[in-house]
Amino acid sequence: MDLDYFRNFIMMVDSQTLTEAAKRLSMVQPALSAQLKQIEKIYGAELIITQRGGRRIELTEAGELFYRRAQDIVAIADELRHEVTTISHGGMGTLRAAITPGAVNGFIDDYLRPFRETTPEFRVVFNESSADRQAESLLAGTVDIGVMNEPIARGYLFERLSIRYRSLAAVVAAESDYFPEMYGKLRIEDLAGKPLCVTRSLAGRLEDFFRDRGLQDDIRSVCTTNALALHWARRGMGVAVIMGEPDEADASHLRTLPIAPEDMLGAEHIYKVKDRKLSTVAQKFCAFISERI
Repeated sequence: MDLDYFRNFIMMVDSQTLTEAAKRLSMVQPALSAQLKQIEKIYGAELIITQRGGRRIELTEAGELFYRRAQDIVAIADELRHEVTTISHGGMGTLRAAITPGAVNGFIDDYLRPFRETTPEFRVVFNESSADRQAESLLAGTVDIGVMNEPIARGYLFERLSIRYRSLAAVVAAESDYFPEMYGKLRIEDLAGKPLCVTRSLAGRLEDFFRDRGLQDDIRSVCTTNALALHWARRGMGVAVIMGEPDEADASHLRTLPIAPEDMLGAEHIYKVKDRKLSTVAQKFCAFISERI
């Protein structure tokens, strides 16, 4: 099927009406409607719910799936065009990395910045997502490496390139009184009984720690990113527990207390799919990571 069909379907959904989509695409509406019918015929499914008098587009369950996959297909096609053009003109190409949002800073500082000093002629495309979504993207071949804060599921399918241990920190609103006398390092025990917001990668380990020691577990919120946990803390909702420390930009109106590393450390893992041939720049980057272990 013509790639423009995928692009036009995305425009239909984003524009909310066929009339507006046709206007944005500089098409007549009957032609766009014919494209939609052709797509539904090819895939054997109704994608858009049509109601008498209805003006806004409503997707069926199949339409929701088609819309998401169409976005993936268009993004891959556009990136492929860029990579081919870049390589044909002597460039290094693109490194495609799926990454847990909270791992971005450490990954850039410890790996990407020093790699760019020796190999500047490449581009990086980040896909911020959870560990489960990263595994899907790796197996689908839409990314080269995954950077996550927890071991990957079905680890036998992947090769771990690196594991980097990081200290934890408790972050509270500057005016909070959760730790009024504490300005040095906390211990994990000091978090018992406090309302906590933690990332998913830490939640299970903290629950196990408290349970094994008979301490009170009061995890109020589990989220996927440090940023969300910090919002929780900034609004006085409790104590955020994160790996590393917040950026200066994120640290406003917050107080950060390092947690002593004796009891528990966070870990960042970097994976690729076993025995999969990667692009030249991805191969070079993986070798660079291996040399730094």
